[in-house]
Amino acid sequence: MIKATLTRQKTIIMAGVDNNAPDRTAYPGKILTEVRYSRLEAMRLKGEKRAVLSVYGQSMPATLAALVKEIGEEDHDPLALEQALMQDKGWSALFRNGQLLHSDEETPYAIFGFEKLQRAQALQSGDVTTERGGLCPGWRHVRLDHDSQTAMVMQFEEDEVRCSLLERGLGREGKMSLMMPNKDHMVRLRDVLTLAGTIIEGHNLAARLGMVDDHGRPVKRYPSIADQGKPETVRFLDLRGQLTTFLQQHKVNFWPDLQPYWG
Repeated sequence: MIKATLTRQKTIIMAGVDNNAPDRTAYPGKILTEVRYSRLEAMRLKGEKRAVLSVYGQSMPATLAALVKEIGEEDHDPLALEQALMQDKGWSALFRNGQLLHSDEETPYAIFGFEKLQRAQALQSGDVTTERGGLCPGWRHVRLDHDSQTAMVMQFEEDEVRCSLLERGLGREGKMSLMMPNKDHMVRLRDVLTLAGTIIEGHNLAARLGMVDDHGRPVKRYPSIADQGKPETVRFLDLRGQLTTFLQQHKVNFWPDLQPYWG
């Protein structure tokens, strides 16, 4: 069984009381840096063995794509969604049981310190002391303002896969669940992850294209004529085409139904 939770996170790192700080003029509470990122924790349980993958990404699709790449088979299935998901993926970093497996040059410095705090269940708002430079170059004592919101919860079992998504801007009304039967073991973990990533990114693009209102409710089925040439429109239409093809090949039950702009 595999359990996975995807969260949107924002962490502000501020100066603490540190007599040996690189900037002696920084007053306590001065913002040193702010990092917005997504984090996915995937736990695989097999008997008494447990392995935990932590994936950080610049965006939710980037985070999911990094895990898909890590677990993906080398069969290049033309009916899968990976290619659409992995375009313009942004930076990512991946850890297994706390050990770094991969990171991009653009990965923020603080991510490596965040992972240590996450594993110690100590990433929260308040004063934090780390080894010098653990979160910010030269700093040992800092203050954090940390916010985390759950965006996806998935449970992958032998006979079925269940996944719940929370679309940004809709609160509880934006919760959507999907289930994929897996009795013949035809569903791959990467199928579910890429499906979730496509739906999440598609909703964000629809919001940027004015296809949903300020509360995330759909107001248009198609991008406006004025938006036809925008990169966001091309990206959204590509995702919609990939999703349509995928759903023709895989049985997926949604509650409630997909937003009208997917049709």
